Amino acid sequence: MQPNQYNIRTFPLFYGRQDGTNVLNASILKDFEFGEKFKVQYRFEAFNVLNHTEFGAPNVTPSSGSLGTINSTVGLPRVLQQGLRVVF
Repeated sequence: MQPNQYNIRTFPLFYGRQDGTNVLNASILKDFEFGEKFKVQYRFEAFNVLNHTEFGAPNVTPSSGSLGTINSTVGLPRVLQQGLRVVF
């Protein structure tokens, strides 16, 4: 259903904004030295440690039946990774 041409819009064309990003990333690393020329570094990294859901922007089409609804998420869930680095 579209508004007719004589309707006066009293609200802005775009309103409602996406929430801010609330992500905590962490990294832990430990160096192990074997002699003077050989070193091993273990690294553990976590992205989005608290696993916060980030919602997408709401539907802001005034004539839509789903005005104001949010149907998507943005970003990644918690991601963990490990790494091993050898320096000689």
